[in-house]
Order: sequence, then structure tokens, then C-alpha cells
Amino acid sequence: MEHDETCFETLPMDHKVAGYYYARFMVGFAVPLSIIAVTNQRIFRTIQLSTSLSAAQKAKVRLLAIAVVVIFLVCFAPYHLVLLIKAIAFSYHRGAEEPVCDFEIRLYTASVVFLSLATVNSVADPIIYVLAAEVTRQEVCRIHKGWKKWSTKTDDTKLACSKDSEEAQSPMSPTNSYAFPGPVHPPGPSPGTPEGLAEGSC
Repeated sequence: MEHDETCFETLPMDHKVAGYYYARFMVGFAVPLSIIAVTNQRIFRTIQLSTSLSAAQKAKVRLLAIAVVVIFLVCFAPYHLVLLIKAIAFSYHRGAEEPVCDFEIRLYTASVVFLSLATVNSVADPIIYVLAAEVTRQEVCRIHKGWKKWSTKTDDTKLACSKDSEEAQSPMSPTNSYAFPGPVHPPGPSPGTPEGLAEGSC
């Protein structure tokens, strides 16, 4: 079976790629997870013994540490587990191309999806660290209030302009109504009256 190179890996797997997957699982996932777990445990112990932090501040630190661990597991665990499963399957089948290739084809879509999920960690962690700061949250609230106030003012201006435009275009509006003056009669009796006729005959 010929080797097909894709954007992510070469199918089917060979011994070099299988060894790389084992190393990547250890160095890229197991070791960082162990470091995060140990450091967070020490953080929990330190804030528990701290007397300068309030209960609310301690709870905030705990939630932040737990969020970091959860995001790391959600983002990186699925992809690295797929790599480990592929490497184990290659070792189990002793490098036989047909069963290994069939197995990799079945996992290829999941592998690409989990790889995309792994990139989410690069976006999620900065958001957590930024929103954890009190000053940053206040600034975000200030920007949101300013935007909301500007949006409301803009809507009111558009509504007023729309009303003015409707009044200007309406033919029955009071400002555009025009009353034609009535006929002007000269002083004295009208020519059509009996008095007018009498005067004309004299």
C-alpha cells in the first residue's frame, strides 16, 4: 500500500511515526498535566494557609486554577489519546499495513476534529486570565455601558429623523396645508341683488 501524505500525518503509520506519537503523548500531554496538577495542589495549599486573602479571593483563585486544568484536559486530552491509540494499534498489529491503515482511516476524522479542538486552548486561557482581573472586568463593563448608551442614542436620533421625514412628506400635515382666500366683494350691494338691479335701471 502506498503512503499518502496529508496536511497532518502520513498514512499508513510507520515505526518512526509510532515512536513520535508515544513521545508526543508523554512530552506534550502527560508531563504538562503532571506539572499543572502539582503546581495547582501547591497553590491550593498555599491559599488555604494564607491569612491575608479573604474567603472570596481564595474561592476566586481556586476557580481559576480548576478552570485552567479543565480547559487543558478538554482541549488536549482527546487529541493526544487518539495519537496514543493509533500508536498502540500499530504496535498491536506489528506494523501490518492493511489493518493499521483501515484503523487510521476510521480515526482520521476524529483526529482532525480533536486537533482543531486543541487549538482552542490558545484562545481560552488568555480570556480566563484577562477576565480574572478585577480591573479588566471593570474596563469591560465600562466599554459595554458606553456602547449601550451610544446605541440607544443612535436609535433615538434615527427615530426622530424618521418622524421628521414622515411629516415633511405627508400632504395633509398642518405645516403644508394652505387655505385659499375667499372672494373679495366690493362695498355696497351685490350686482345680483334686487337693490343692484334697481340702481342700474335708474
